[in-house]
Amino acid sequence: SDIPATVMMVSSLVKFPLLFISGVFIPLGQMPLWSRILASISPLTYFVDLTRYSTQQTSYFPITVDFAAIILFALAFLVAAIKIHERTLPQRLS
Repeated sequence: SDIPATVMMVSSLVKFPLLFISGVFIPLGQMPLWSRILASISPLTYFVDLTRYSTQQTSYFPITVDFAAIILFALAFLVAAIKIHERTLPQRLS
């Protein structure tokens, strides 16, 4: 969309639920199973887990899993961004 308000609204609709299921406010070990499954598809979950480990020496996932997940998410988002950029570049230049 070309309207910034629309983009911000959609962004908030995605961002806030991910924030709540990522373990920022409630540790993953205390969440119900369905929310832990959803949390596992959020890159923020692994970053929060690493942050919790660095400050409290406790983590839900092994540290190697956190690093691997963050790297995989970064690569996946990089590839997706490149593909989207290649697809939309001709439209933006014309």
